[in-house]
Amino acid sequence: MRGRSCLSGMGYPGRVLIGGMSHDGSPFSIYIITARSPKSRNRKIVLEGDMAYTRLKDSSGEGDSLILYKVADSTRGGRIIANGTHIDSIKALIDGNSSVEASIAEVDPEPDMLLTPRIALIMEDGCFYETIAREVDDVVERRAWRMGYQRGKAHMIMTYEGEEDSPSPFSSSPIEIDIPHSISRFIDDIWTSLDSNKRVALYSEIGRARRVIVEGLWN
Repeated sequence: MRGRSCLSGMGYPGRVLIGGMSHDGSPFSIYIITARSPKSRNRKIVLEGDMAYTRLKDSSGEGDSLILYKVADSTRGGRIIANGTHIDSIKALIDGNSSVEASIAEVDPEPDMLLTPRIALIMEDGCFYETIAREVDDVVERRAWRMGYQRGKAHMIMTYEGEEDSPSPFSSSPIEIDIPHSISRFIDDIWTSLDSNKRVALYSEIGRARRVIVEGLWN
């Protein structure tokens, strides 16, 4: 799949994680929030130390742990990015020398009407993992895919597939993406390709450089 169009034709992706390596050899990660309801759209991503969090954009709004959580943190071997509070349990187990597969053994989908999958991206030296906990035929399936870094390549997972009015849990394996030479342009193109009525925020790490884009505020 070509990088600039990686989310074209995806309908409503929900939350998206992309991990890979730029053409110059820099590992990178991207987390994208799209949302439909006003409550879920009332969010921004903020940086706090080496971590990132979702916070209310309008502080008078309502929030809960399904929309307000830590987005990114450091582990003993690298970095972790996730779409919910499971980031803390995965980090704790990895820091305690558990395998990535063991760290997601107790992760369940979110307790919402769509049983939203919980996804995570774990970046380590030499490889990265993309994980998902989703419901398949009334059974929770937990998968962890290990990928080696390849220059100009990335892999993407998301929470949903299908159209906005009838999304279902993402059922595929990570989708391979061909990355253009400019990773910054790639990030900008992904953001502008998203429906402005659904996109909420984007967080990226390229090496040690971090960036946040919030709908209504171009950073």
